[in-house]
Amino acid sequence: MNKINTINYITYQTFPANTANSLQTISNIKYLLKNNMEINLIFPLRESGSSDSMEKINNHYGESLNFNIKGTTHNYPFGNFDFFKRFFYIISHFLWSRKVVNQIDLNNKSHSFFTRSDWVFYFLSKKNAPVIFECHQYTKIRKFIISLSLKSKNSKIIFLNENLKTDYEKKYTLNNNFLVLQNGVDLEIFKVRQK
Repeated sequence: MNKINTINYITYQTFPANTANSLQTISNIKYLLKNNMEINLIFPLRESGSSDSMEKINNHYGESLNFNIKGTTHNYPFGNFDFFKRFFYIISHFLWSRKVVNQIDLNNKSHSFFTRSDWVFYFLSKKNAPVIFECHQYTKIRKFIISLSLKSKNSKIIFLNENLKTDYEKKYTLNNNFLVLQNGVDLEIFKVRQK
């Protein structure tokens, strides 16, 4: 079995951003780096403030991390219109994910993939790539995509709580390709006051 030493963290989020999801991604990356993993963060430059500058990202999150960043072009409708936002989000997310996964070299066996994007999970699963999907919430579309993705033996899920796993199991079968791993507070973000 090949040793995994590089994780390609592919997400449809944008950076830097003041969202809980972006903060969670940076926190995940920080702890993967502490465990001597090499990280490649791949995300769309889909907003005017999006940047793949390590300096800007570290300044925004108050960190001093060192990992590879690749911001990709995003020539899709999401974010450009004030109507049908949900529809444009789904279509843009789908198209961007397919494009990015098709551009990745999947022959490097020392690479693994991690995502919070259901569509990235789906397209990597179709290619039988080793991928972990962090499931932090459910939608009807996500349940359907997960059920298709789990047909690949290399596709795994981390549920962030037992309720998500139980809700999924009501309709679909899990075949030991999951883990419930609850997120905790990153205490390094909060400064402890000494009295």
